[in-house]
Amino acid sequence: MGATAKKLWQVEEVACGVFSKQDASHLVEKGISHIHSTSLGERDPLYQLTCRAAAENSPLHYPWEGTARCHFAAIDASASRHNKILEMLSTLGLNPAQRFGHRVQGILEELITNGMFHAYKNKDGSAKYSRREKTQLDGGEPLRVGFENVQQGIFLSVEDCGGTLKLQDIGKALHRCYAGGETQIETKDQGAGLGMYMIFDSATHIKIEVTPNKRTFICCWVGGKGKGSETSFSFNFFQKG
Repeated sequence: MGATAKKLWQVEEVACGVFSKQDASHLVEKGISHIHSTSLGERDPLYQLTCRAAAENSPLHYPWEGTARCHFAAIDASASRHNKILEMLSTLGLNPAQRFGHRVQGILEELITNGMFHAYKNKDGSAKYSRREKTQLDGGEPLRVGFENVQQGIFLSVEDCGGTLKLQDIGKALHRCYAGGETQIETKDQGAGLGMYMIFDSATHIKIEVTPNKRTFICCWVGGKGKGSETSFSFNFFQKG
């Protein structure tokens, strides 16, 4: 009987402690793909789940992620994304004129913008779509957006068919933004990286799964009605290799 190759998820070192978002950005820049900032230390159940994933070379479903009741929407055109985001906020019972609703709206906008304009590449590595123009994604490329009220917060996810996101690109973007401010990255590469910084800075928990050149799944949990906790958050990046 022939041997069967097992597809594994690349899991690097897991960092656990109490960090600021800026501290965490430095760790990502150094190549740390799993960060749990928690006063519970190694007793934190999310940290323990991540360690299990590292040991088993397998991604996992965190308790803060969406359930079977999660709503989904497909987005394939830049012209319709604003109205669709407003429809999602209405389904979630959020008012974009209020602080928390505005925060969730901003994260949705950045998740969708990143997926639409930075996930798909030409053969030479350049961006396939320009955010300076109205964009219609090709037939096999619509974004799948998930959203749900869950565990005293909001669960959001965006899945694309590009699979081009890399940990080192996230690290560079976060470093430039936290070290030099948002203006360090806004005008370069059509704003590439600024969106990830805004998501990282605003969301409480983030999980990213990448199958190179096939799929990127980014999900996050936005907790509470104020800004995310400065001392309790997580970032997890899994890459199938």
